[in-house]
Amino acid sequence: MTRTDRHPLLLALAAGAVGTLGFAPLGWWPLSVLALSVLIRLTTTARTRQRAFAIGWCFGLGHFTVGLNWIAHAFTYQDAMPHWFGYGAVIALSLFLALYPGLATGALHILHRRNRALPVTPLFAGLWVLTEYGRATLFTGFAWNPLGMIWLDSGVDQAARWIGVYGLSALAILAGGAVLACGQRHWRRGAPVLAGLGALALAGHVLLPADNAPTGPAITIVQPNIDQSAKYDPALDRENFTRLARLTGPSSPDHPRLVFWPEAALPAWLDMEPEWRWALARLLGPHDLLMTGGVKVYFDDKKPAAPGDRRLIGAHNSAWVLTP
Repeated sequence: MTRTDRHPLLLALAAGAVGTLGFAPLGWWPLSVLALSVLIRLTTTARTRQRAFAIGWCFGLGHFTVGLNWIAHAFTYQDAMPHWFGYGAVIALSLFLALYPGLATGALHILHRRNRALPVTPLFAGLWVLTEYGRATLFTGFAWNPLGMIWLDSGVDQAARWIGVYGLSALAILAGGAVLACGQRHWRRGAPVLAGLGALALAGHVLLPADNAPTGPAITIVQPNIDQSAKYDPALDRENFTRLARLTGPSSPDHPRLVFWPEAALPAWLDMEPEWRWALARLLGPHDLLMTGGVKVYFDDKKPAAPGDRRLIGAHNSAWVLTP
């Protein structure tokens, strides 16, 4: 019995946490690849399908608990609930999301035991992509941090134009399997994969031709960095709007723009407050479009008994596109 066989669940939990270090802002993707090699090793040496599932679930628990810590941080910007509730929310969500890696490792164990001729790493890559896609779509979906995002700025990420982010996730699994194979001195299985990824990274950084200068409409993304505590303060509405307007910049009739403002940038119901629409129109050129988030409200169509008595029946979080 090796050391990795003594406490596989704890090791899987730790590997899942380490695997998040490849995501932004750290970008330490080699650690993510190493964590995946540990996951593959633990799964293929598991004695039962239940243990294989538990290994994947523990990996996912560590992975999502660390990767979703921003949710807990968001709770510090409100006082309706205790701030420590945020950590409970992260753990509760991670307990559920961890089912998806567990399904991938459990299925890998079952299929590999039934047919030893199946290549483990490509099979696991396919299963991971299926479960990751399921995580992004089922039960309204939660697509945060797909594994392929570890390749951001590595050069490998340029392959997304052909294989998408799920293809990049598959490459991450293949990289983890290749590292494991090399660690076990199966050079013929691991070295070609690593060499291929190295060539892909080199192509992404060096060999791809530079894009030509864009000739279409300019895209302006406005990030005002307004503190959460100031965003909904009515006394700061004008100051916040002034900052957004300044960052939007001047318009030009000869250079159309597509302008993006953040969600909840405006403290207004745009379909009911024409003065806000007028203020926005003044910022835009004749061919500009501005997209922002906002609230769309719905009232009962019945004629009110008195002015101002319209009954509110619903509200939706909406995307608004405005023209001059």
